[in-house]
Amino acid sequence: MNFPIQQITPQLSREDALPWRRYWTLLRNNALLVFSIAFLVTSAGIVYALLAQPVYQSNILIQVADPSPLPTGVLGEGGVNRKRENPKPMPKSAC
Repeated sequence: MNFPIQQITPQLSREDALPWRRYWTLLRNNALLVFSIAFLVTSAGIVYALLAQPVYQSNILIQVADPSPLPTGVLGEGGVNRKRENPKPMPKSAC
């Protein structure tokens, strides 16, 4: 048996799309419950903030650079040009 496939599209009016009036009525009827829960949660947060021991913590990283402007070798001694009296100036285009 072959039944024809019919596409059914529901016709929703603007009021049926989201029942805002029903939501508002539900909130209004349960306003005492909503405000009571909000008050209890807020009160618990305030009590915890006042009674909790404060924790002060800090982290720091100090990086110390070598004050020697000369390059160092593999073993840490100064480079080969250490005692050079008149070093060759660098051209300005290399900067």
